[in-house]
Amino acid sequence: MICYEAFKTIAEQHGFPPDLPSASEATDLIGHLLSRSDIHAIIAERDGRVVGSNFLWEGDTVAGVGPITVDPSMQNNAMEPCARADGTS
Repeated sequence: MICYEAFKTIAEQHGFPPDLPSASEATDLIGHLLSRSDIHAIIAERDGRVVGSNFLWEGDTVAGVGPITVDPSMQNNAMEPCARADGTS
């Protein structure tokens, strides 16, 4: 699960405990975000494989962004913009 691995990897690199203690909790979080009509999701793909995601929260007066996730194997690699608002490439 990219969300779990991404946050776990960055926390370990900086000596912090992970924000999400298990892949199951990360899956629950993403499932909750996807179930809400006021939160919009977009994914990043490379060669047909999902390598990241982002969420836009529009439920409050001020919109929020995140969590932003990037597959640890893709971090610090150049990516071409390829996603559209409808989630297709």
